[in-house]
Amino acid sequence: MSNPKRLHPVAALLNFFKELKELIIPIVFLFFINDGQKSSFWDYLPILGMGAAIVFILISGIVKWLRFTYRVEEEELRIEHGLFVKKKRYIPIERIQSLDVSEGLLQRAFGLVKIKVETAGSSDDLKSEAELTAITKTEAQTLQELISREKRRKRKTDAEEGILEEIENDSKPHIFYKAKFSDLLLLAATSGG
Repeated sequence: MSNPKRLHPVAALLNFFKELKELIIPIVFLFFINDGQKSSFWDYLPILGMGAAIVFILISGIVKWLRFTYRVEEEELRIEHGLFVKKKRYIPIERIQSLDVSEGLLQRAFGLVKIKVETAGSSDDLKSEAELTAITKTEAQTLQELISREKRRKRKTDAEEGILEEIENDSKPHIFYKAKFSDLLLLAATSGG
């Protein structure tokens, strides 16, 4: 899975609804303020501002979807995302504790799932290390299998290296203390046994 993959296009819609949800109170406020008679251009300005904000949120959701990629490469889950600045997050596979799979209402309608990547030593308990908001169930299963296969391979490689290291260490004994023969005789003569 070395080539970058995108989320399902529904992710753009999910981004749009997420941002729209945060602006719903100002939109409702502007709607009720602008309820009177409209006689000039200035009376329509709040509605135009609302429309421009909604269009901007829609476009930003699409751009976020286009710029979000993920892949498994070199024992890492690599995620690149960002609207204006591209951020890169590389999560080592051995740090991944679990992949939590869930379905929201919109994801279920399209047969998609959301994956939360939980890692060892996450800084925040409420927020996961990474989220793949809309991928197909088969891609989620493939990703889970790939990560578990990589973890097993890494453990096997580490175990083999540990065994080889132990064999190398056993072949070269380390002398920490060497007792003289006279000291051994003195210890044997004075011991209580």
